[in-house]
Amino acid sequence: PASTYTAYVVRIIDGDTIHVRDITGETHRIRLAMIDAPEREQPFGTEATKKLSELLRQGTVRLKIKCIDKYNREVAFVYCEGKDVSAEMLKEGMALHYHMNFDNCEIYDKFEAAAKRCRQGLWSQEKIEKPWDFRRKHRKENE
Repeated sequence: PASTYTAYVVRIIDGDTIHVRDITGETHRIRLAMIDAPEREQPFGTEATKKLSELLRQGTVRLKIKCIDKYNREVAFVYCEGKDVSAEMLKEGMALHYHMNFDNCEIYDKFEAAAKRCRQGLWSQEKIEKPWDFRRKHRKENE
């Protein structure tokens, strides 16, 4: 469902998921493309959510939908005030590059590498548990 639309941010769920309302009043769950932010229970989970909130404080976003994920969220490139929000999260060290089969992945690798080099955000930790590993581990514990 490759579409583009403008919407208003109504809720920040965590560092990579938001709820928006389009011009018709319909609410959409959006997963930011190209990133995976720490879960709330992880180090920097709260900081990632706060950073995303700061980046989206203007409220109006432009969305470029790439697909629907298995949780029925629209996976989208989110732009606010002309900035690629996923790129900004990576530059700040508030998310990891989550490889998706979309255009221009290399640039996201570079943003992550620069944050890592500068020990920005979550990269300031000695050891990092990737969000996908954290979720997998906790899923197994709950089975």
